[in-house]
Amino acid sequence: MSSNGPVFFAVHGTFHPFQNGIYYAKLHLGTPAVEFYVEIDTGSDLFWVSCSSCNGCPRTRGPEIELNIFDPGHSSTSSLISCSDRRCKKSGIQTSNATCSSQNNKCSYSINYGDVSGTSGYLVSDTMDLYTLFQGYVASISSASIVFGCSNKRSGGLTKSDRAVDGVFGLGRQNISVISQLSSQGITRRVFSHCLRGDSAGGGILVLGEIVEPGIVYTPLVPSQPRYNLNLLSISVNGQPLQIDASVFATSNDRGTIVDSGTPLAYLPEEAYDPFVNSITAMIPQSVRTVFLRGNRCFLVTKTVTDIFPQVSLNFAGGASLDLRPLDYLIQQNSIGGAAVWCIAFQKIKGQGTTILGDLVLKDKIVVYDLAGQRIGWVNYDCSLPVNVSEATGTDSGEHKNVGTFLHDGLKLSKTGQYFNLISRIELETFIVNYFKNIFCGENTCTTNSMIADCVLNLVSLAGNESLIATPTATEIKAAISNMKGDGAPGPDGFSVHFYQCFWEIIASDVIHSVQSFFLNGKLPQHLNLNILILILKIPKADRIENFRPIALANFQFKIITKVLADRLALAINVLSKKSFAGNIALKVDIKKAFDTLDWYFLLSVLKQFGFEDVLSRSLTKALLDGDLRPMTLVETIPFTYLGCPIFVGKPKVIHFQAVTDKIKIKLASWKGALLSIMGRVQLIKAVIHGMLVYSFHIYAWPRSLIKKLDIWIRNFIWSGDVCTRKICTVTWSKICTSYDAGGLDLRSLAHINDSLMLHLCWNLFSSKDQWAELCRARFLKFCLPTHTYLRSSIWYGIKPHVHMVRDNSKWIIGTGTDISFWLDTWLDDSLAAKFEFPMAAFPHLTANVSSFIENREWKYRLVLFNMMCPSAHRFTIPPSRCNLL
Repeated sequence: MSSNGPVFFAVHGTFHPFQNGIYYAKLHLGTPAVEFYVEIDTGSDLFWVSCSSCNGCPRTRGPEIELNIFDPGHSSTSSLISCSDRRCKKSGIQTSNATCSSQNNKCSYSINYGDVSGTSGYLVSDTMDLYTLFQGYVASISSASIVFGCSNKRSGGLTKSDRAVDGVFGLGRQNISVISQLSSQGITRRVFSHCLRGDSAGGGILVLGEIVEPGIVYTPLVPSQPRYNLNLLSISVNGQPLQIDASVFATSNDRGTIVDSGTPLAYLPEEAYDPFVNSITAMIPQSVRTVFLRGNRCFLVTKTVTDIFPQVSLNFAGGASLDLRPLDYLIQQNSIGGAAVWCIAFQKIKGQGTTILGDLVLKDKIVVYDLAGQRIGWVNYDCSLPVNVSEATGTDSGEHKNVGTFLHDGLKLSKTGQYFNLISRIELETFIVNYFKNIFCGENTCTTNSMIADCVLNLVSLAGNESLIATPTATEIKAAISNMKGDGAPGPDGFSVHFYQCFWEIIASDVIHSVQSFFLNGKLPQHLNLNILILILKIPKADRIENFRPIALANFQFKIITKVLADRLALAINVLSKKSFAGNIALKVDIKKAFDTLDWYFLLSVLKQFGFEDVLSRSLTKALLDGDLRPMTLVETIPFTYLGCPIFVGKPKVIHFQAVTDKIKIKLASWKGALLSIMGRVQLIKAVIHGMLVYSFHIYAWPRSLIKKLDIWIRNFIWSGDVCTRKICTVTWSKICTSYDAGGLDLRSLAHINDSLMLHLCWNLFSSKDQWAELCRARFLKFCLPTHTYLRSSIWYGIKPHVHMVRDNSKWIIGTGTDISFWLDTWLDDSLAAKFEFPMAAFPHLTANVSSFIENREWKYRLVLFNMMCPSAHRFTIPPSRCNLL
């Protein structure tokens, strides 16, 4: 790979030990590329993933999330690293327990981690996809050859599935680490950075390059050390240094301070831990009650922790201080009696030990690891925002070309002179908006001539114009809404067609007034014509905006106006089409292929020549030109959230819904359940929690482990008033989730809600004539039966288990028979093709529908079917008009 510049990876996960407890990056290995999620670990060097021959490697994370396995034999670019390979000798990771075997000549490795877990295997070389800032334009997807471990054995905590990942992304200081390998190839500099979000949503960004932000302070690395060792000099609480002997932090064989992103929390030796905890405790108000949970000192807090707890500073060599907010050394456990329980998250190392700074203190900061400069820097930062990245050559010599804003998906669109401009999200949105506005609102390019008058006839009468611009009646507006499909994607306001159709009686007067006002005075309410612009890839690895297909999601209330105009114009267009073929010039045109822009002067001139009055023309132009675009894609990557619902590819996993479940837990914890009766708590669950879930439940089959966790939280809240406090109840949960008449609390089981909504979705798949259903039927069904592949769909996993139930318990309404396959559909208990044992190869040729066998309301081939001894032949004695009773 010859391109230079920063390489970036999307980060997922969170530091919180009660959730993921891991930050991990998504990357792709091999040819064809396979996706892996690997833990970001600055405390180790080797990058490794589980391989197909692995012993003790978990295959799932929890009961639901499937882990990926690397198979060298399935990658055309994979190769084993032999014992004689210089990369094996240079790696420096072999141990006495893992030596080269004369039998297989594999370069073996064995690693033991600080938590007594370990892995062993052999080294392989393969390609890793790199999302790189390349030549000042959109991020380029390229690849580089990387040596990594192919794990065939795990031990200790790495064998457990509750927090398992596909592997570990070693970013240490040794030659075998990813950053060292890429820098030695001239692809990146010997510097990398990360910004890890500390909120419940988690995530962040990892950049193999330098994030630059004003205020970054640096401290030198301790030389001749294998890890990221720092010289920690002292600890201060609210500016007051703690009485800790400096030798506690001095670097030696069993002491020192290291930065380790593979550790969720932080650790202090006993000599430093006790003064640290005691000082914090002494500075909080006496009204804050102290408790101990699992050996940790905790506090019952009814206020915001930032108002109560002091600031802590870790003071390093070179004058750099790592300032810790209360959220950087405390962690919330649960609540007791309406008070939140916050515990000191620093852990004690008994006796002598190494101070470890893990994700607890690294989160919500830009952290830069400058291996070339032998230093580490940091600054507090909101990691949900874009970051500034220095674009420099792949070697450590040379100057930076430019510093600009680097979006989390790595887009940049412009280049000026010798500088690369990495534009911000706002600039990117402006670029997209201006691009499409130029298409629809470009400058006039046409000149006045007699061609329009010669080619276009004046065909629209005065009466026709009056009907087009007349104020619509309430009946016409309601009809326009009723005729629109209810499952369309909502616009920025979040209200779908289905909402307007279901609640028409409530909102009718307001909607009618708004629509009629537009026709009376030509004015649109502010932001009514706001659109979300979705850009979908036309080709893989698109690097130009022309290679994206735009879809605009408008507010539905604006669609009502356009629907009324469209219905009226449809009648006029029919008249024009019959009387003058020239009408198609103005009203049916591919603007992109014909002119690249929409010339309003030309269009309005043609409309005027046809006889349309200026009032209608102004309405059309205002409806199109006054709208605002809100770009959504190009600044979002899958997975992302749309209207509170996660959008992702493949089987639904726990991680996809983690943000939703975290929000529910926070909501439950915020309620003062102890002040409510049990029935009051039940009503809150039914009214709020079920409402938060039903939208997502209607789309995806949730992992059962996650539903069980939600059930536990809800059960705890109902019986104890606290989401984390369990109270024994003599009545089973399944009994609680029944009706009052059956002895329950009329609380529906979450699993039953999800299953019933999936069944409803499956029914819609078979019965709906909407485009999404036609697409899904074509994609997932073959000869009316489900295919065996999931095709990376996120919704098919929930639909497929219900397919046979819907088919076996549904009755066909024949009607005219035009939409029913005569041979393949099961409108007579089973398909006729199956009854006659037609070969599968003949199925594509069985295209006749039921209407082909009906003439004058009678079956055409009754005697033929009787002669073929069809078991269902007696059904054909029923007149077609009565077939809906079958």
